[in-house]
Amino acid sequence: MITKIEIENFRSIIRGKAVITEGINFIHGPNGSGKTSILEAIAMALYGSEWVRGRYRLSDLVRRGASSALFA
Repeated sequence: MITKIEIENFRSIIRGKAVITEGINFIHGPNGSGKTSILEAIAMALYGSEWVRGRYRLSDLVRRGASSALFA
């Protein structure tokens, strides 16, 4: 089970952490705040480049101006 997410320089997220608890968890916020980026970082961490294939270029997922991204 995923219990914690840490993201850095991934899409629109500069740096962020989220704690996932047992049961239902909601991700909410205004448009452009990074909700989809959180879900895509989880998919990338779980499935790697296979998930990206056909959707994005890997370089598109690194925040503009950053040299690399981190998601754990």
